[in-house]
Amino acid sequence: MNFGLQDGQLRGWGFNGKVSEFTAAVGLAQDAVFDQHLAQRRQAASAYQRFFNAFAPDWQIPWEPGNPPWQAYPILAPNLQLADRLEAVAATFGVQLRRYYRPALHTAEMNAAYAYGQDLERSRSLAEKMVCLPMYSRWDADELRELFSRLEEIFAVIKK
Repeated sequence: MNFGLQDGQLRGWGFNGKVSEFTAAVGLAQDAVFDQHLAQRRQAASAYQRFFNAFAPDWQIPWEPGNPPWQAYPILAPNLQLADRLEAVAATFGVQLRRYYRPALHTAEMNAAYAYGQDLERSRSLAEKMVCLPMYSRWDADELRELFSRLEEIFAVIKK
């Protein structure tokens, strides 16, 4: 931030990271409940982990993720077809999933130059197989039970 300046001297890359008073007030208000929200998201992430270990062990879940804020819970399907099937079946059960970074970012015309002529097959494969499950800070126990009940039904359909 601060345009890359330190003690009035340009020290490297930077940007103008200032925020309005309103945005700052929202940030300060959220700071008071941030740890609580993060704890709830971590509990939900642990529940997702237990679910996938029990019901879909061939799907890859985050391993050694560090301390993410869990804005979503990303999983990797064994293949593109199962990722597509999960998305379609989940929609019929009222569970909205997201396919972030699909297509792979390097395939967008504006980003093609950054692939330096490489196919980046791993990036393409990850983009095809990644599915992000919903994550909220204010799930109550009944909502989580309902979600996981639906996920059990969804995976039962997918496995057929």
